[in-house]
Amino acid sequence: MLYSSTRGVVVHQTFQNALLSGFAADGGLMLPDTIPSVDHSTLVSWSSLSYVELCKRLISLFTTVDEIPRETLYEFIDSSFVEFDLSEVVCVVDVGELKIAELWHGPTGSFKDIALGLVGKLLNYFLAKRGECATVLVSTAGNTGGAVAHCLAGSTCANVIMLYPKDRVDRVQELQMGTVAAENVTVYATRESSVEDNDAVLKRLFDDRQLVERHNLMGLNSVNIGRILMQVVHFFSCYFKVCKEIGSEVVFSVPTGGCGNLAAGVIARLMGIPIKFIVGVNHNDVIHRMIQTGTIQQPREILPSFASAIETGSPSNMERILALLTNSAELIAEQMSDWKSKSKMELTSFQLAALQKIMWSSSVSEREILCVINKVKTRYDYDVCPQTAVAISAARKFTDERRKGVLDFVTQAPIVCLSTATLGKYTAVAAKAGVVAPCFLAVAALQDHPMKSILLQEGEDWEAVIRCQIARLRKC
Repeated sequence: MLYSSTRGVVVHQTFQNALLSGFAADGGLMLPDTIPSVDHSTLVSWSSLSYVELCKRLISLFTTVDEIPRETLYEFIDSSFVEFDLSEVVCVVDVGELKIAELWHGPTGSFKDIALGLVGKLLNYFLAKRGECATVLVSTAGNTGGAVAHCLAGSTCANVIMLYPKDRVDRVQELQMGTVAAENVTVYATRESSVEDNDAVLKRLFDDRQLVERHNLMGLNSVNIGRILMQVVHFFSCYFKVCKEIGSEVVFSVPTGGCGNLAAGVIARLMGIPIKFIVGVNHNDVIHRMIQTGTIQQPREILPSFASAIETGSPSNMERILALLTNSAELIAEQMSDWKSKSKMELTSFQLAALQKIMWSSSVSEREILCVINKVKTRYDYDVCPQTAVAISAARKFTDERRKGVLDFVTQAPIVCLSTATLGKYTAVAAKAGVVAPCFLAVAALQDHPMKSILLQEGEDWEAVIRCQIARLRKC
């Protein structure tokens, strides 16, 4: 299996090269050259597999034994889930009329653990094999940062530099990142900022190709293809748990910011499972307006949201989704050039039709987020995080529209809401919703640990600070 950039300049790369790159040298995102097709009989045989065994089958399709022997890959997959507090890894629970897929049973309490456990092991494996060291740059709203720190703390092959917006993360998330004692992890807390501001800093660093090559810079946000491929697995797993029969349609309600989970779902669909998507966003509704109108325009500012993990105006993985649905690198490159220069992009009529055939979108207000958290807790004694509340609200609106018969979706297809984090990581939001967040035991023990995060004030040259830190880091 080889990989190429969505923009068509960087082509036919090995899996390890794709994994270690993050952004491609041409600014695009890596995708498999071909999406493997899984036939009906194979789907039937896979439907009874455990999550771990299903993961082995799927990830094997995207790697070669020349790069990593199957027994080594399988050992890594087996060990990637040992810290999960659920033997199934992922479960689907019925909450009233809702089906909710709990993706957050990993060590840091978010769905990022599902992918990063294995990706971290593969990163260390390939770097050690090459005798190289990489510097991983991460901009995070809280969940990715904790998961990256957990999987790479103490690595002898990778340094980590992460940024988070000081005023927009929960205390629990801040503890997960700021108390990491490992010398290879540097954490910066930026004041008066959004994730989008921090993303822009790192994007400028990645655009400096000399810096990237000199210091072997890479990303582990959802721009990384390893993250996306691992997230394909939970779509297959949840599909098998709820489909009426293999081959029948299932709809996933996906809380969406950078569109990484959505891109994984599109890959899963192209591989052979008949799934469609409800795209739920908060009041930063760039993606919603694009799916509705075909125009995507970056907003002047990113509004703070209770659903902070999907707080974005630049959905980076939409580039992957458009590439998957249209298969024209030249068109993608032209559109992304417009996006960079004009902060605006127009979809072709074909692209818009392709999106609307498999996606329906909705924007969810801050009031609706709090209302859902409260009502689900009050009625069912069940906790949902703010992003899950977005998925639930969007699913309910979709159900109302589907009843009218105006959508190209199977009328009685099951709807699965993706639950991406424990409410225990959103204590302040829970309080605003009038509920008490569950105690997240993995973080409770960190309360007395010293905070090591470095504060970057508004007005400082954050990019210069990060450049200096990159230069100071140890080389393997």
